[in-house]
Amino acid sequence: MTSFPMFSDRMRFPAFAECPVLDSPPEPTGASYYLLGAIAENMTVSASPTFILKDRDNVSFALTLRIPPDEIKEDLPGGGLDVRGFKKGFTVVVEGARRSGVKEGKAGFVVAPSGSVKIIPASLQTLHEMTDTRDEDLKGTIISCQACSTQKSKDDLLVCTGCRCVWYCNKECQTVGWKEKGHKKDCKILKACREIFPEVQ
Repeated sequence: MTSFPMFSDRMRFPAFAECPVLDSPPEPTGASYYLLGAIAENMTVSASPTFILKDRDNVSFALTLRIPPDEIKEDLPGGGLDVRGFKKGFTVVVEGARRSGVKEGKAGFVVAPSGSVKIIPASLQTLHEMTDTRDEDLKGTIISCQACSTQKSKDDLLVCTGCRCVWYCNKECQTVGWKEKGHKKDCKILKACREIFPEVQ
């Protein structure tokens, strides 16, 4: 397993203003980047779900989701897209985001296919705090129990079946980790990150 994503990395996780404009040529490196935005408000008034997000610099921008035409339900707000996971304060992840509508001092907005946008059930602040606490790289075969910090081989520990990112000595340590060490809160966040970012295994 490698470390938790370094959300402090501005190249990989740029602010809205640092994302390229829609018509600009692709970056020569071809490296993936992700625009992160905390959901501040649902502004949907048409068949295109629209949210106001705040980026890493606390700058507001609009994100509009494009639903495939054959899936739009004109008689329902937001085209009928299920946006229950888009909760205020949660973090939206848009891979390779590009700014549209940039002109004469206007910062623009982001349009993304509805199926390409992911949600992490945590605030940007929580993600940055988790980056700080999980900054160690677990490349080796010796890791620590999340509850008691005993170091063992991965083969001698139990892995959390929810996120597959945390290990325990036994069921007792798993209970302590869940109830007392904060894994109850972190498990869904780690699982979402594991599904979005390839380095979280």
